Amino acid sequence: MRQNYLKLLSALLLLVTMTCITTACGDDEPTIPEFSYRHSSDQGDHSVSCEAGKLTISFTTNVNVTARSSEAWCKVSLEKTSEKNVTPAEFKLTVTFDENTTPAERSAVITISNSSGSLNEQFTVTQSAVKLNIPESLGFDRNGKTRSIKAADGGTFNPQCTADWCRVERDGNYLIVRVSATTTDRQAVITFQGRSEQIVVNQTKYTIGETYNENGITGLVSYIGDDERFISKLVHEETLYKWSTSSSVIGASSIYDGAYNTEKVHQQSSWRSKFPLFAAVDELNTGGVTGWYVPAIDELYRMISFIRNDLPSYNRVASSTEGTPNGNFPNENFQAIEYNYGSWQSVMGFKTSALYRVYAIRRF
Repeated sequence: MRQNYLKLLSALLLLVTMTCITTACGDDEPTIPEFSYRHSSDQGDHSVSCEAGKLTISFTTNVNVTARSSEAWCKVSLEKTSEKNVTPAEFKLTVTFDENTTPAERSAVITISNSSGSLNEQFTVTQSAVKLNIPESLGFDRNGKTRSIKAADGGTFNPQCTADWCRVERDGNYLIVRVSATTTDRQAVITFQGRSEQIVVNQTKYTIGETYNENGITGLVSYIGDDERFISKLVHEETLYKWSTSSSVIGASSIYDGAYNTEKVHQQSSWRSKFPLFAAVDELNTGGVTGWYVPAIDELYRMISFIRNDLPSYNRVASSTEGTPNGNFPNENFQAIEYNYGSWQSVMGFKTSALYRVYAIRRF
């Protein structure tokens, strides 16, 4: 019996010894894993463009590792680049990502780990969405025309249009929009597959320089743009007007929106007597007609080619914009333009004394 006891004790000791060896040396891994990136640019999270591509990350570790990605669109491959039995070993991780054709940004988590779980290094790859930099609207005159518009800096987008007269296609990062000629006002919408963005296409039956005559409203078609179009009319060709009888600032400061400036004038007490130039324009808003106003300086510039044809070679035309181009003496001045010696120039007018011609404009 003593011999059996000794044999049993020897077997138990052998089992304990083998267990200790397995725990300490399993997978030939050290107790404390080491991990470091080879380059500072490899460390941390990574942002990539919407286009397909790849990035490589180098690191060293003293344990055997594997890599995995949390998302199917982002794949990883791991390559040991150092000589055999070199510790710590060098690895190259290649992260390959598909093109992001969705309108939303997306992310994948990359994990580098060993079998025991004592090493678990993670970072995130964030891929941007295709960003469309498109206008909200496009404007065309009655003639057929083709326009090229840069829509993005990369990635895929699929445009389509709701009307046969407006054809659209993608050419790299550009949209090619073609419209046919028309004798009626019409509208179409360009949409993009899987996305909420859209472009409203407006085509008018007029072209610049034609006479507009509808519902008792007449004027010269002076501007057709993507976001607005307007007609213009010279108010009392032989009469010149003062901007105001006062040098006070009233907040008519917009250089783009004359309707805003005109409304600022209308908010003043006794404005018809204090602002002669604006009162003259408002005379057009009678008999149920509304919408005529004094143009801002930018609107005035957009119609200068037609003013040049209507006026003698030396003329000054007032805008509704307060202040001066250089910002000096804002209380006393307003912005105007002058046609002199073959070109238009910005000039300043004194509110209380300068006499200027005035144009009225109206959106249509």
